[in-house]
Amino acid sequence: MELLISGATTIGLLQLPGLMDEVFLDAINRSADEILRVIMPLWTYAKFALFTLIATFVMHLCLRGYWIALVGMNSVYPGGVRWNNLKMGPHSRAISEKESPAMAEVIEAADNRATRVFGLGFGMAMVMLMPVAIALLVLTSALLARHFFHINIDALKVFAIVLAVVILPWALLSFVDRQYGDRFAPDHWLSRAMRRLLAMYSRVGIGRRNNLLLTLYTSHEGAQRASLVIVLAMVPIFAVVFVQSVMASVGFSYGDFDGLPDDTMYAANSAQPEFYDSSRNGDAALGLLAPFIPNRVVRGPYLELFVPYLPRRHTPAMQRACPDALAEMIAANEDNTDVGSRAAFDCLARLHDIQLDGLPVAVTFDASADPKTGQRGMLAMIPVRDLAAGRHELSVAAITRTSAKKELPVRRYRIIFWK
Repeated sequence: MELLISGATTIGLLQLPGLMDEVFLDAINRSADEILRVIMPLWTYAKFALFTLIATFVMHLCLRGYWIALVGMNSVYPGGVRWNNLKMGPHSRAISEKESPAMAEVIEAADNRATRVFGLGFGMAMVMLMPVAIALLVLTSALLARHFFHINIDALKVFAIVLAVVILPWALLSFVDRQYGDRFAPDHWLSRAMRRLLAMYSRVGIGRRNNLLLTLYTSHEGAQRASLVIVLAMVPIFAVVFVQSVMASVGFSYGDFDGLPDDTMYAANSAQPEFYDSSRNGDAALGLLAPFIPNRVVRGPYLELFVPYLPRRHTPAMQRACPDALAEMIAANEDNTDVGSRAAFDCLARLHDIQLDGLPVAVTFDASADPKTGQRGMLAMIPVRDLAAGRHELSVAAITRTSAKKELPVRRYRIIFWK
């Protein structure tokens, strides 16, 4: 029964990373840069906890299965290994028999090993509860302040300040308690103050008693050995999370395809699946959604182009290129004005500088949304009635981080289609 529950839990946990990425990707593409800065640490902490639990359950499943196999084999073949029945030389037999522990000891060691791995894994996942809770609190506060009071808060700075205010005093108290706590009488005012403060921290989840799994392991194995084991276990998991984030953000793919362009959304002569609604699978690079058209083959007099609006990229670019148009749109939204100005859409059209076969195209943007994901953006209907049959290229200037802060964008999405 234990293996059945563990296996079912493992299968369930393996489904969560993709779902978590979808939730965070949606949040990233809807958030301004001030909010995004705390979403990424939150994603890192949550992903670390999830990967830790997955690794814990997988390892525990294997180790517990090995323990059950030992128990079963010992029941079928009691008495342990019969070394005399094996074809071995006398010296090999003597060494093997001397160095092999009794089956009862092997079974107990396997049981303890599985339990130890399970406890350590859960304990390491619990370490992330506090930073996740603080990040969620800061994120919620920043969103409420932005939505109801129109106050832009740098969520990452607030998160760092709150984390420091919460953790540093506790760390200082713990240090003073370890180094000088026994120098004061229990009824001394300083001892009473330290107890009250440490008890307050303990009640909110900060302290050794709040992670009994790691505390129990450390108390028996020793602080140095326990710290080494925990660090050696955490580093590979953090490395996996970091590599996944970097690979997703830069669009990295493995393989030696030297004769082909780079596998990026800015490559020329490359029909990336992200450019076509019929082939998009929702697994876009982390936080980077591309413009797309319905299909590789265009039929009809118009080509439908959807350009996602990314607040962390488009809003800073508009603040530089057309601050008056942006302010006018913000004021219209705050006043719930039904009739809006076209200035903001015209500015966005200039920023994206849409070209068809290398020639500028005058487009009219309208607000729209991706029906698959709900991502808001701009819709342009480009006339293609008079295009010749064959291959064509629609290029859209990208709003990159550099272009949003310093100058107009120069990198381009090149969408290939056929008519």
